[in-house]
Amino acid sequence: MLYYEGQEVGSALANRILDSYHEGFPVKHWALFAEKVFRNPAEWAKEEIYLWLEASDLPILPDGNIMAYKWVTNEYKDIRTGKFDNSIGATPSMPREEVDPVRDRTCSRGLHFCSKGYLGSYGGGGNRVVILSVNPEDITSIPSDYNNSKGRACK
Repeated sequence: MLYYEGQEVGSALANRILDSYHEGFPVKHWALFAEKVFRNPAEWAKEEIYLWLEASDLPILPDGNIMAYKWVTNEYKDIRTGKFDNSIGATPSMPREEVDPVRDRTCSRGLHFCSKGYLGSYGGGGNRVVILSVNPEDITSIPSDYNNSKGRACK
């Protein structure tokens, strides 16, 4: 078991940290990731992030953020509303209270991201895929459909 400031670290995260450590790989990015997860104000989101971690099989970036994917238009706007700029270097955001935190409402309000495995389920049709860096602090929910392979965030 691993603990962060007295709180038990979720099993998916603990397993990845311990596996990396025992295999001789660096674990600093995992520690930064854990810090960001624990700073997330929504307790339910913390647990859901571990579900994402198990399902996505995507790397944790050196700064502790998660790597994810997103379909956007050819003009780098979000597919649903066309309002959010997702071009290189942009940081789209919306008020956290406007993002739906309920994981059982699978298609709802928020800035969406997904795993590579989910890309074939949505988007396409002349659009493009961008790679994202998502701070675990900003994740509000991991919808329950598609095996926890997509998420909503406020930034």
